[in-house]
Amino acid sequence: MELFLLKKEFSRYYIRFFGIKILINTKKNHLTQMKRKLSFLLYKLIFLITEKTKKYSDIVILGRNCEIATCYTRIHGYIESSLFCWSVYNNKEKFLTAIKNPQLIFSEEIDFLSDVNMWHCQKTDIIFHGSMRSEELLDKDGNLVEERVKQEKENTISKIKHLAQKNQKIYSSNEKKLYILTLDLETKEKDFDFINQIYNYLKTQNDNFDMTVIVEEKKYYDELKTLEAINKNLSIKQVPYFHCNESYDETFDYYKKWTKILTPLKVSKNKIKTKKKLKCDD
Repeated sequence: MELFLLKKEFSRYYIRFFGIKILINTKKNHLTQMKRKLSFLLYKLIFLITEKTKKYSDIVILGRNCEIATCYTRIHGYIESSLFCWSVYNNKEKFLTAIKNPQLIFSEEIDFLSDVNMWHCQKTDIIFHGSMRSEELLDKDGNLVEERVKQEKENTISKIKHLAQKNQKIYSSNEKKLYILTLDLETKEKDFDFINQIYNYLKTQNDNFDMTVIVEEKKYYDELKTLEAINKNLSIKQVPYFHCNESYDETFDYYKKWTKILTPLKVSKNKIKTKKKLKCDD
C-alpha cells in the first residue's frame, strides 16, 4: 500500500496518508471544507448506530438539482448515475413532461454553459452536467477548444439517451426502488399536484417503490402530512435550507439533517464505485 501521495490536479490536491484519502480544493475555504467532511463523518457514525438501514435495488433522483447527488456522494462515497442525477430543472411543468417523455430531451436546440460545462435543453428547460471539468475544455491559454467542446456535446447527448433508457427500465422493474427529490414549495395546490403527478406516473409503471420528498423547514406546512397518510410509501423530510438558496457556508444543522435522511438509504446490489466530480468542487 502506498503510504503517502500528494497529487495536484487543476485547483485540487489529492492527499493519501496511510490509506486515508483527502481532497482539498484550493478555490474553497479550507475551514469550510474540513467542517463539512468532519460533520458528515460524525453524523454518519451516529446515524449508522441509531437508524435502521433501508435497502433498495436502485436509488433514483428526480430533481430539482444536484444537491441530493452531492450530499449522497459525500456520505456514501458514490451514487449510481440516473437521468436527472446531475441536472437542474427550471420549469416544473416541463420537467414533469420530461419524466414521462424523456425522448424530448435534447430533441431541439441546446445551449452550452461554458463556465460550468453544462448543457441546456431548450425543449425541456433542463440543464445537464457534462462529464469533463470545465478546465479540461480549455487550451493552455484559457481558450475553449472547439473539438473538445464538440466531443463533449456528443458524449453528453449520448449519455443522457442511455440514462433515459436506464430510468425507464428501473421505473418498470419489479424490484423495490427509491425515488428521491427536493422540492421548492409554493402553494398547497401546486405542491400537491406536482408530487401527485410524479407519484401517480411512477405507480403506473410499477408500484413497488418508496418516494422521499425533501423540503425546506421554513416552507413546510402541516397539510403535507395528509399526503404521507394517504400514501404509506411516501415520506416528506425537512432540511434547514437548500444549498443554492443560502450562502455556501453550510451550518452544522444542514449536515446533520442531510446525513440523518440519507445515511439509512442504501442500494442492495453491488454497484461499481465510480469517481464523480461534484458540482461544488468546480
